[in-house]
Amino acid sequence: MYLYIKKDHGFIHILTAHRAVLSAASSYFQAMFTGGLIEEKQTLVELKSLTPSTLSQMINFIYTGNINVTIENVQDLIVAADMLQLSEIVHICTSFLKRELTASNCIGIYRFCEAHHLSEMQEATREFIQSNFPEVVNEEEFLETPKEILLSFLKSEYLRVDNEFQIFSAAMRWIQHNVTSRRRHVFEILNHVRMPLISQKSLENYIADCWDISLKVALTSIQKDLNSKRGSLVPLTVQPRLCARRKIYVIGGSKRELISNWTRSEYTYESVECFDTFQNTWHKVTPMDIGRILPGTAVLNGRIYVVGGEQESQILANGEVYDPQEDAWKSISSMVIPRCEFGLCAFENYIFAFGGWVGEDIGGSIEKYNVATNEWNLVGKMPEPRFSMGVVVHKGLIYIVGGCTHNQRHLQDLLHYNPITGEWDHLAPMLTRRSQMGVAVLDGFLYVVGGTNSHCEILNSVERYSFEEQCRLRDK
Repeated sequence: MYLYIKKDHGFIHILTAHRAVLSAASSYFQAMFTGGLIEEKQTLVELKSLTPSTLSQMINFIYTGNINVTIENVQDLIVAADMLQLSEIVHICTSFLKRELTASNCIGIYRFCEAHHLSEMQEATREFIQSNFPEVVNEEEFLETPKEILLSFLKSEYLRVDNEFQIFSAAMRWIQHNVTSRRRHVFEILNHVRMPLISQKSLENYIADCWDISLKVALTSIQKDLNSKRGSLVPLTVQPRLCARRKIYVIGGSKRELISNWTRSEYTYESVECFDTFQNTWHKVTPMDIGRILPGTAVLNGRIYVVGGEQESQILANGEVYDPQEDAWKSISSMVIPRCEFGLCAFENYIFAFGGWVGEDIGGSIEKYNVATNEWNLVGKMPEPRFSMGVVVHKGLIYIVGGCTHNQRHLQDLLHYNPITGEWDHLAPMLTRRSQMGVAVLDGFLYVVGGTNSHCEILNSVERYSFEEQCRLRDK
């Protein structure tokens, strides 16, 4: 039997295949060749709506199980495989697309998935757009987004932004790209931007710089509506989106009490408290399953991971993860090595554990936790065993500062570790020797806060390191 496709100018592309093989692989061909249709008896069968190269790939896959997927042909392959009911090819192609998602192509892929009812792939693309929204809105594809798709994202609780002004700016950029036809939608669109969360100064500055008179008038009327508290143009009662809600969690820890003149008791907390910076209030959330002293903590994909630590003089390897949306804890796999007072951080879709106390000794091993497989693996060693250090991540590198080693307590040094190559480098040291300090990355700086020094004094000083200038930290 022969399959053929009519090409331009009357040319014909012909492929040889067997009815039985095609029918066994595809319910589309099974219906065509066994359902009493005219094609059942034809020697030459025409297939429409396919290109010759795409059909060749389909037939080759049916016979060999191999297919060549590229960013140029993947959409054609999906359309053809969906038509021919070759679900395995659809799965291969959508898996390929997930790996190829970028800020510059995700809107187009989302629209393609919506048009072809690829719900699982569409949801994965939606999550990518939400997680990378500030980068996506700066791409050309975003400006051509249909209004209904734009509104569906503006309504989303899960846009990963720092503040609502980022969303407002994105919405206005979309409108101004084709202001003649889009200005009439300004109130409808801004109704889904949480305008009360934008500072009055930011809105005033934007209005002052707005070059389109009709948009300037519309924004001024919204500003007056906000100031008067009428709420006739935009909702007044709003909260920050989930990713913009700034919350501080205090997890576990211990309390020492003097029971008598000679006896001390140490109580380990399972409790967790949360400070809502928007509401300016503290409240308790679901406690951990296990009370822990000096565990490692890290945040990844909106969840809080708490691993290791100490309980009743026993160093722990187990861990648990907290989902703020569900207000629930769930156990995860144990580390290979029990540890406390160690470094823990999230990098890409993994969690890394460094050093710490491991029994009666100081550890120098590195473990990596794969969130997708729920597995820990040893992946390397530190330059020397260390505990009580600070660990942060910045632009593809993991930074380790201060802490204690076998030979020296309260170090000054700063190192960075490349998780891809496994290489270590020494950077500018701190001005003050520290351990047990707080560390954080903010606006291109690594901040080091408090801790204890070599005289066992509790410090109140703050230093910072400039990633851009790679200069030493400065006392603040």
